[in-house]
Amino acid sequence: MRTHPWSSYLDYAGYRIKPPDWLTCDVLWQRAKHRDKTAQESYRYDVEEPLKAGMEEIVSFGERMQVAVALGSAAFLERLRRKVRGNRSEQPALRTWQRLLPFERVKEAVAEVKDEAWEQFCDRRLDWGRDVAICLGRRHCGMTLPELGVAVGCMSAAATAKAARRMETRLVHDRVLSRLVRRMEADLSIVQI
Repeated sequence: MRTHPWSSYLDYAGYRIKPPDWLTCDVLWQRAKHRDKTAQESYRYDVEEPLKAGMEEIVSFGERMQVAVALGSAAFLERLRRKVRGNRSEQPALRTWQRLLPFERVKEAVAEVKDEAWEQFCDRRLDWGRDVAICLGRRHCGMTLPELGVAVGCMSAAATAKAARRMETRLVHDRVLSRLVRRMEADLSIVQI
């Protein structure tokens, strides 16, 4: 961010002596306040600390086009996650964005619709709850089959794939279950195109 010549970050963070007249910095500076720091230092801290905590700053233009990093409140990130669309095989960064929806929320949504605790039905034979969670996790959480298998209770990747395929087929024919899944997706703020 510091090396990009067209970025206003240099002005907001106080790296340039005087921002251009057309750039309004006061609003950001008023919101970024930390004890014993100037407004610019506070803003710089709010932006750079998450980067230092694990997100790498991307320098080259090509890398910026392949990976998306967003900083903001949980509500802001949730709004972004809901708007992300595309084909995961054509857009590798899409899986990263989809991972913003935690699988725990999917399990909670399924449990709420079933009106049962996850633990009560996740191992029940011929129960659709676990397979719907797998299907939704695959569609909307960006999880791999092995990750989903572990998340639902130590299933192999092959068994998880079979459960996902079986549920996708069932959703084509079972209108009642299909409506329930659409309701869960709405509760999870997932809008289908």
